[in-house]
Amino acid sequence: MSSIEIRPLTGTDGTQKMLADLLIGTVAAGGSVSFMHPLAPEMAAAFWNKSLQAAARGERAVLGAWNGEALVGTVTLLLDCPPNQPHRAEIAKLMTRLDYRGKGIATRLAGEIPDFALKPHGGLTATLIYWKRIGRTP
Repeated sequence: MSSIEIRPLTGTDGTQKMLADLLIGTVAAGGSVSFMHPLAPEMAAAFWNKSLQAAARGERAVLGAWNGEALVGTVTLLLDCPPNQPHRAEIAKLMTRLDYRGKGIATRLAGEIPDFALKPHGGLTATLIYWKRIGRTP
């Protein structure tokens, strides 16, 4: 397996079909991601279209894990919290393609979240620097 690259998804990179297929596969395998099986392709596509539009508005960050040209996992960081909770974000829809499970991709995706939690552009934050200094990242 070539190295996995993790990068933000924008919706302009032609990923919608791959995202829909990933969501459908996750739901079919019993994944608890707020949808029920069977999930219609149109419903999955509509979800990702709405999600990527929210990402374009800065309300969330959607990260994808790539093995070459194949999207093999994704995680979403929900950033649109109430005004009294600017320090919060929520992790949602952490999914790995079935044939890539057990390879550490979900761990890699979750490990990218600290950079995006406080700065959606992915810059280093004091929290991340602290964890790296003590020798581990939560």
